[in-house]
Amino acid sequence: MMDYQGIQIQLIENPAIDSDYYNKGLPHTTDILLILVTKVEEIEKIKKYLTKSPAKQIIVFNKIDYLSENEKRRIAATLQSKKYNFVLISTKTQEGIEELKEKLFNNLDHLKI
Repeated sequence: MMDYQGIQIQLIENPAIDSDYYNKGLPHTTDILLILVTKVEEIEKIKKYLTKSPAKQIIVFNKIDYLSENEKRRIAATLQSKKYNFVLISTKTQEGIEELKEKLFNNLDHLKI
């Protein structure tokens, strides 16, 4: 569960698409898919498996703590030019985590209580 301003949002992790444990049905039953990547090139590879999923998608670009400010700007510009809904984060330094929570909450169409 993820807390955002006192609201609990359920997160379910699905193993990597190329894993034997990947659940192919899960993307069809969720409201939002967080697509975690560390390289821009990974996005299209993953998205081709999700073409039939009705869920909204948020690209979560991780490990930005390894990037310079210039590299972060370049990646953000690339993702923006492709019209992706995205956020840049670092799970190590927690940079971008609050932005991710806000983006996730704002992309929910409805709340289940």
